[in-house]
Amino acid sequence: MSDLELCNGAKLPFDEEAGCFHAEFDWCGEKVEFAMYAPPESSNSVGALQYAFKTLYEDQESWNDAMQEALSDSLGLFTDDIKAFELQLERIVIVFLTDVSLFRPNEACIRAHFEPMHNKVSGKAYILTGTIRDGFTQLTFESETEEGEDDEDDTEYRELSNGDELAFSDDIGIFEGETVFNDDEVEVFVEVLRDRSGEDAAFDALEKILADSKKYDKEARSAFLEELKEDIDELIEESGEKGLTAEAFVKELPAAIIVVDGKGGFEISYEIELAESIFRFTASGTIKGGYEEVLLEDVTDEYDDIDGFWDTLGDGYPDDDEDDDSDGGDE
Repeated sequence: MSDLELCNGAKLPFDEEAGCFHAEFDWCGEKVEFAMYAPPESSNSVGALQYAFKTLYEDQESWNDAMQEALSDSLGLFTDDIKAFELQLERIVIVFLTDVSLFRPNEACIRAHFEPMHNKVSGKAYILTGTIRDGFTQLTFESETEEGEDDEDDTEYRELSNGDELAFSDDIGIFEGETVFNDDEVEVFVEVLRDRSGEDAAFDALEKILADSKKYDKEARSAFLEELKEDIDELIEESGEKGLTAEAFVKELPAAIIVVDGKGGFEISYEIELAESIFRFTASGTIKGGYEEVLLEDVTDEYDDIDGFWDTLGDGYPDDDEDDDSDGGDE
């Protein structure tokens, strides 16, 4: 992998032993380690990491505020109370989990690692996890282990028949993760509730959808054409894409999200960026009854308004000299 040239002038070689790019930089007046990784086989890995680092680094005050707010919300404390813990930001990790040639760079996974310095909380590391798009959405704890011991991951996982694993979030009763649906990588949410009711039924529904993905995909696209053709024609007209038909438009929609529940209900959503907006096509129904409803939504507001985001379509990424007024993942 080629060297990683960053917006702050640093030029980092790939550390084969560590398996990532890493260096220590100033962050809001403190020295913080950065570790960055993307699949080396991807031709766009370096560009994706450059964009992700630039988005964080050039608006670090806002992102630092977002970290404090996320800590406050997760710990149930006011921001001033968090200072009593004397949590020190030690490391920021930027990770692309898949081939970024078909991956939006604002979906890079980011992790902020905090080490406590107060005696009352010693023995734990606090890790905020999220994405550039969504900001920080989850706080986990990592206990210190004896030298030579591996850290234990107490997260519960359930493996799909294709080998992908979904992690259980006990606080909201949902398994979540990523898998492949008819050649598209999608986010998956399996709603089982906190009491775990309907868990097996929900996973059975998901396995059926994945096993018959070509069928479900074809039927969803047909439903969009049948029910939403006028809306699609209007979108094409507004985009200025002359000669583009509704059929060709729907054929190229990338699948993005699958949601299933324990009662056999499901939603399969497709998302596309068009005319500086993000549109979501959703087909919903039940395993027994098939598709029952389709919906078209403008979901731009669900995404952080990161300046330069619209220039990331396809394989290109913003140049280092472009202005970046990111809002730092504020919700």
